[in-house]
Amino acid sequence: MNITAEETELISQWNARPAQPVSIRFVRTRHPMTGDFEAFLEDLRKIAPRIEVLSEVSEEAEPPAIYVGKALRYHALPRGGELEPFLEALSMLQNRPWEPLSEEIGKLADEIEWPAQIKIYVTPHCPFCPRVLRQLQPLALADSLLGVTVIDGSLFPEMAGKDGVRSVPTTILDSGVRWTGVMRPEEVRDALVHRDPSQLSAETLKSFIKEGNASRLADMMLHREMIFPAFLALLLHPEWSVRLGAMVAAEEIGERNPMLALELLPGLWEHIEGGGVQDSVKGDVVYLMGALGSREWIPALERFLVNTQGEELREIVVEALEMLRTSPEE
Repeated sequence: MNITAEETELISQWNARPAQPVSIRFVRTRHPMTGDFEAFLEDLRKIAPRIEVLSEVSEEAEPPAIYVGKALRYHALPRGGELEPFLEALSMLQNRPWEPLSEEIGKLADEIEWPAQIKIYVTPHCPFCPRVLRQLQPLALADSLLGVTVIDGSLFPEMAGKDGVRSVPTTILDSGVRWTGVMRPEEVRDALVHRDPSQLSAETLKSFIKEGNASRLADMMLHREMIFPAFLALLLHPEWSVRLGAMVAAEEIGERNPMLALELLPGLWEHIEGGGVQDSVKGDVVYLMGALGSREWIPALERFLVNTQGEELREIVVEALEMLRTSPEE
């Protein structure tokens, strides 16, 4: 999978342009393709010293990823037809694009009201994939609410199989709306702008939180005066960083609209009482009960305390009960 002479020439031409250095982020994982990604990035740095690769390690077995900015992610080696759009994305990140972001892209970025995640399935030899990448990559780099993940279906057939992808390019919005082939820009615009936020997937909200947008997510729910149904899954997520971001959003909602925050508690409590939840997750939910709840939740927590064995979890329950007992009368 060595970089070809043609690809080397294209990268060299990009590197020779007068522009600032640019940093990309590489996430190593336990996936067997990680070594191929490392080899590609090492060759890329040799050909284009302007590119700095910041590496981090994940213990997950998910595919390795190359991040261009915060919201454009490649589960793909940008080879063949994918290489030129990848280099164009790097130029946009340098704020010295080969072509300015179009007025149409800027307008669409402003119109997107709710976060969205788009997956684009490609292969290096697909003749139509570069056009789709050029349509959507700028939105992920234009400080919009759109995250774009580029996936090479030939490298990661397990991902393509899970999403039911049989041909490329295939574009999937929030695990729902999909296009096969080159889509019309107005179709994408309508799907992005006229979505029902109550239908946002947990994966979309998770990505939004992991990009540091917990407070922004709270603003969206407060503005709409509704808890997005998928938000509950984030407060029960096994990954601590995801739960933490969701708890930050929940507490902000509690400060600004306590009655709205109370709507979270019955669903959370149902999962806690149902069992099968880690003690660490139970502890965080119990903390939220104390921080967001009203005195009517005291009997439920008292019963929970009687049946709780772990000392650390018992301490959290006691603290939550104290918060509720000292909370103002409604």
